[in-house]
Amino acid sequence: MTQARAKRAHRWSRRTQLRKITSIGRVRRCGYCTNPEAGPTLAVTENADGTRTAGYGGLATCGSVWVCPQCAAKIATGRADELSQVMRAVDAAGGSAFMLTLTMRHSAGDRLGLSMADRERLSLLEKRRKSREAGRLSKKDAERLARLEERDRERLEELGEAQSERDDAEARGWHVDERQAEADAIEESEIRARRGCWDACADGWKAVTEGAQWQADKEMFGGLLGWAKVVEVTDGLQVCDDPGCSQRRHGNGWHVHIHALLCFGRDVPVELIRETVCALAFGRWCRALERHGFEASQEHGWDVRKVRLGDGDLADYFTKVAHEVTGNHHKEGRRKGGRTPMQLLADAVETYRVEDLARWWEWEAASQRRQQLTWSRGRHDLRRLAELGGEHTDEELAEDHQCEGVRLGIEPESWDWIEHTGRQCELLEVSEEQGLDGARCWLHCRGLRWTEAAGARPVRIEEPDDRGHGACQPSVCQAGRARSTAAALATIPR
Repeated sequence: MTQARAKRAHRWSRRTQLRKITSIGRVRRCGYCTNPEAGPTLAVTENADGTRTAGYGGLATCGSVWVCPQCAAKIATGRADELSQVMRAVDAAGGSAFMLTLTMRHSAGDRLGLSMADRERLSLLEKRRKSREAGRLSKKDAERLARLEERDRERLEELGEAQSERDDAEARGWHVDERQAEADAIEESEIRARRGCWDACADGWKAVTEGAQWQADKEMFGGLLGWAKVVEVTDGLQVCDDPGCSQRRHGNGWHVHIHALLCFGRDVPVELIRETVCALAFGRWCRALERHGFEASQEHGWDVRKVRLGDGDLADYFTKVAHEVTGNHHKEGRRKGGRTPMQLLADAVETYRVEDLARWWEWEAASQRRQQLTWSRGRHDLRRLAELGGEHTDEELAEDHQCEGVRLGIEPESWDWIEHTGRQCELLEVSEEQGLDGARCWLHCRGLRWTEAAGARPVRIEEPDDRGHGACQPSVCQAGRARSTAAALATIPR
């Protein structure tokens, strides 16, 4: 329990440091009150084993699985639970599961990937080009294109630019403007030239799960029950601080790779899967990478192994991710493949080194709004097999869900003091050790205000006199054990 609380405090502290350097607005607001005029709530859950779990409600969550240490830990825990249910369902169905890992060669000069704005713009330009080539759009594509056009128009207007009527007419297929078509082709080419490892990796997986061969492979070994795919990224770039070093930067740059859980209806040996389904999938992977200027090693570019629940499966992977995100940063504990995103964040906020900050901002731009975990759909839906119901977004998994029952409402002024002094986790620890009575006593000793229920009038307990009258009992309040409440109040900065 003590270790878990230390990890929680570490996440809160790291998120506070992240706010100072992040370029993403929603990440900067993560952990702040959603309603500054009302303040957050504090609730305590009584667990079956007799322990307590405390948490705050009314705080914003960014839902960023790639950037935010607090939200990433919650999301990883939720995904691990889902994948554990999937593995149990596959085992109950008499099937087998295999972990396929696909990698690519990379170098220090490779880009990570397109930003969210570039990805949206490229999608729009591709739609325009296809509409010209086809002469017309399907109703579904036309509606999607109109939405992308509207979003793009709003962005351009914010920059002080206007969308021409000619573009609007062209998007609807009224006529083709050759000059605009040429301009679009140039812009599309420029954006494609900025594509990086992540973009090539996405195209590679698309090639793996498309085509006649893949359709045939899905019918083998009792039929494909489904797949779940995870993207993992590490940074292999290292910066040398030695003044005598001739090369300040060295390493292999961004390493983007895929872990895919493939589940089949029959229990088959891994050798058979490796020589058939996975070997053919790797061939499609390599050809797709080559089309985008990348390549994969025939010897080290792929791996497949049979997995069981808790033994190297994706659920185990997410459990390790949650532990990695919540653990303290140690440089000697880096992976062989390079720094994880959270280790890169630690280097950036602890050293403020120019190279680490630039690397972090590149990571934020390329990772924004990308999915970490994707599932197969249709009749090969693993979530349906495991009866998981509708898929939860990262934002939904990151939300704080408080239990029903008694809780405290912390007044805005009181929360400002708690937040500015960094006491959020201290109050949670007191609440878990002593319940809401301990939380009330903790707030009382510091002259802070709270409400017992929604709509209740804020109450400020009078400060105790020199004899300790009105103070919390020493058996309940730890501060009272060492000195009188009046003396404690005098030592706390307000």
